[in-house]
Amino acid sequence: MTTILATFLLALLLGLILTPLAGWFGRAVGAVDRPGGRRVHDGTIPRAGGLAIFIAVSLALLAAWAWGTDVSRLIIPDRSLLGLLAGALIALGLGLYDDLFRLNAWRKLPVQILAASAAYAGGIALEKFALFGMTIFFDPVTSYILTVFWFLLFMNALNLMDGLDGLVGGIVFFASLVMIVLAIPREDYLTALFFAALAGSVLGFLRSNFHPASIFLGDAGTYFLGYAIAGFGLITSVKSHVGAAILIPILAMGLPLLDTLLAAVRRFVQGSGVFQPDSDHIHHRLLQMGLGTRKAVLLLYGLTATLCILAIILVNLRDERSGVFLVLIGAGAFLFAGRLGYMETLRLRCIPGWNETILRRKDDMAPGRSTALNEMLKKLENARNLNTLHRNAETAMHAFGFEGRLVVSLDDAQQVISSEPADKINRLLLRIPLLNGQGGRLGILILSKDPRNRSMTGSSLADAELLRRSATIALNRLTATTTTSALP
Repeated sequence: MTTILATFLLALLLGLILTPLAGWFGRAVGAVDRPGGRRVHDGTIPRAGGLAIFIAVSLALLAAWAWGTDVSRLIIPDRSLLGLLAGALIALGLGLYDDLFRLNAWRKLPVQILAASAAYAGGIALEKFALFGMTIFFDPVTSYILTVFWFLLFMNALNLMDGLDGLVGGIVFFASLVMIVLAIPREDYLTALFFAALAGSVLGFLRSNFHPASIFLGDAGTYFLGYAIAGFGLITSVKSHVGAAILIPILAMGLPLLDTLLAAVRRFVQGSGVFQPDSDHIHHRLLQMGLGTRKAVLLLYGLTATLCILAIILVNLRDERSGVFLVLIGAGAFLFAGRLGYMETLRLRCIPGWNETILRRKDDMAPGRSTALNEMLKKLENARNLNTLHRNAETAMHAFGFEGRLVVSLDDAQQVISSEPADKINRLLLRIPLLNGQGGRLGILILSKDPRNRSMTGSSLADAELLRRSATIALNRLTATTTTSALP
């Protein structure tokens, strides 16, 4: 226990010391984030925090190994440890290269698979799954595929979740704590030692990363942390005789994994690429609901801590009851996604005519009202020129209870980037890109609304979707007319 605590404290000290140095390195080599686009920060901030965490973890574990206690002697440079280290270096190197030169997702995927394959070659593999009193063993091919998927899931989940100051670091810290708490009673001191080094390094980094951040993790940090959680968690499940052990890291990392699932479904339904970045993640939705960065992060910290406590409870339940417990957790995740408006978005995309049905149902409550709204939307769609389009869009927005504006760019898609005044922070704020059939941007619809105002359809997102669709129809038609008139 002394070795584990000392390793944690040493990693914490190293994280505090190395993080400013990593920030200096990031600025020197040009690994920086600039404001604009999907980013919500101000100023130019280095994105090299992952390098500080990796070095801090490595030095802390190396010092523990050199100490020579009964616990530290468990660190043996065997095939599994070397395979895990090789994969971690590959993940870190990929992230550093991406931080400097920016790669698209399809070029990063083979390198991520290589990193996961290194761990598998070292013997760290998902070979079985035990739950409800049953054990399923996987053949080598299935085991390899599941192991690679496991690593890719955690690496990319953290990468997608890294959108607010201190968010990913805090999630990893809580996940590491729960892994330590569960490992020590089982006398799995090696796993506890690994996660102690990880928790201390991340906590030292958070000193500079919490809002307002002076340094970011960068892709190197999210890939390394995701890889470490996946690798250390897989080692835990292999050594444990508890059937639900494989579910511990899944629950502890529940928020990033839920965000990844929602992002994949959302992008598939919308017809965009699964790897296409957007600004509709869980943390973005919380900001749109009026929460500031600090409040949103603290809320997500609280949810992560709750999931970690649930993971501890799950491990101590019998397998027969764990199934019911998992169903309740899944229902909670579904309700949380619904509270953020994701279910409404999916209905609007998946069920043809859903938005018109919503309006028709209002006929009984307010005769003639939905007809008037539909007429406004038709006028918006049939606008003959940009001046009429703006005027009709403003009328329709006010009818639905929104304030906002329609920014149009038929010539240069880069001109549509804009921002709303700071006094909108306590209001629902939506920035909806308007795209043509080829995915090109025609403009952006900026909508602001007091969330306390009752929606005309029962859902502000449904209102926004109606406006988006009509504005897109108008812009597509005006674009086609402009192109035709320009032909000789």
